[in-house]
Amino acid sequence: MSESRITEGSWEFTIYGLPGEMIEKQRELGIEPTRILSNDGAATIMGGPEDDRRPVARVECQAPFKRGQGHKSECAERDANARLIAAAKDLLEACEAFAAFERHTPDCANCDEWGAGNCQEGHRLYSVACDSINEAITKARGETE
Repeated sequence: MSESRITEGSWEFTIYGLPGEMIEKQRELGIEPTRILSNDGAATIMGGPEDDRRPVARVECQAPFKRGQGHKSECAERDANARLIAAAKDLLEACEAFAAFERHTPDCANCDEWGAGNCQEGHRLYSVACDSINEAITKARGETE
């Protein structure tokens, strides 16, 4: 496999640019967190190691807004697109996990034509692939924060 040139670390999208627990604490104190959007309503997907987060992608607002007021705009399409881009690395990893399972089964005497059969390694690879796929889909749909 070729060397990856993808930004290391997890990719994250949040309108507030803060971890969920910090947003909750601010709201408990009656403080509305500051939205991290550009004046034209664009959102930034951040990536990299925890100590070196940097922009990976920028997603434009698809909703109408007054000039210079985009940072106040609600834009479901932008947010959905940003979540999908933030999950891209996880989706790639899920595909790679499934590909590892697929590479294993044809050469394994214990795997049947439909998959793992009686093979413990095949079952492990299949389980890892399924978990990775489900986690990536959940992240892409924004069902976790």
